[in-house]
Amino acid sequence: MNRIILLLALCLTVVACSKGNSSSARKKVTLTPEMMNMLMAQQDLSCPTGDCPDSIARLFIINFEDAENSSMCSGSLVGERLLLTNSHCIEHGSLEQVCDGFYAVFKTQAGGYEIARCNQVLFRHNHIGRSRTDLSNQDYALIELDRTIHTTPLKINREGFKSGDTVHPFVVDHVTAAEGRIIKLNCEVSTDTSNGRDNVLEHCPAIPGNSGSAIISESGEIAGVLYAAQDTIVDERSDLTSRINEDTISLGFPMKSILEDLDQWL
Repeated sequence: MNRIILLLALCLTVVACSKGNSSSARKKVTLTPEMMNMLMAQQDLSCPTGDCPDSIARLFIINFEDAENSSMCSGSLVGERLLLTNSHCIEHGSLEQVCDGFYAVFKTQAGGYEIARCNQVLFRHNHIGRSRTDLSNQDYALIELDRTIHTTPLKINREGFKSGDTVHPFVVDHVTAAEGRIIKLNCEVSTDTSNGRDNVLEHCPAIPGNSGSAIISESGEIAGVLYAAQDTIVDERSDLTSRINEDTISLGFPMKSILEDLDQWL
């Protein structure tokens, strides 16, 4: 569910395009902080259903030296200056490199946005060289932001969710490099997986870029985090009705499992 930022190799004001020989080695696309500042000034984050928490964030994790090793994810504010997302969203490079290229975009009630950067990475599970099954271990991360966001963090449901619960992942669809939309999914918690740390979420069509999304309980508390999904025919360009109702599954960690690692900060 990690989305490579081919969107940022844009030809759209921030990066110059060039044609090369198809047989030549791939040329790295480089970005600069100045280019990202231009992109941040163009951000438009919408909520089509009108009921999205202001604590949901659109995330850019930029590798300035090689843009194709960047990612776009989702995240949520779970404490003052504390942002929860997936570990695989920030796996490229050292913790300092991740922090240098980290941008979190929050929608405000007034219709604007706030941008936060990374102060430090508090937790990142090492997935380097992982197999697919390793993702079901500790694929979550906690970032300390460099500023306070003018919104209320999500209240934490410490138990999380259980089989039979209805939950609502709030995911960010990355429509373009400048435009994102927050989508509310309506999912049913199914069985625990074999490792006992995560659950299958049915009728839950997450797409690339939704990694790290907050899973919200019926009472409005954060009950877990999304980290993987089944391939689906919908994407960020799909109309809202078909986007929400596509019948595929996702996987998510309940907060009870996450707090085993993150409770010291939360």
